[in-house]
Amino acid sequence: MMLFSEDMIENLCTNKIKLFSNIKDYTERKKLIEKEVLSINIPFEAHCTNTLHYLIYDGLSQSESSLLELLYKHNPYPCALVGGGSSGNMDFSGTFIFYNGEILKNQALSIHVQFKSKYRFDLMKSQKF
Repeated sequence: MMLFSEDMIENLCTNKIKLFSNIKDYTERKKLIEKEVLSINIPFEAHCTNTLHYLIYDGLSQSESSLLELLYKHNPYPCALVGGGSSGNMDFSGTFIFYNGEILKNQALSIHVQFKSKYRFDLMKSQKF
């Protein structure tokens, strides 16, 4: 979960990306994901100094590598990409992302957060389990 005051945010762009985990053929699935990534429209000029790209994806989709590769390949803006995969119960029956009252299955959520010029951000990584 990310929490920013709306007073800090200049622009926000959210896109849902289908991951097509029901398609078993890797090449076909990757082509479909690429179409999804190419359809992303960011209606403002994002830049690494003021915009954070936050990504949450279905961790059971078997599409993480393709999704990240395609986002980097087709991303017109140099923004820090942070986020991670959702996980469900240890029975691997499914993962779910909650967005605007909707439960997303087999999808990713791409969020570009552009901050107002008077605010700055930095990244910190920790792996403490």
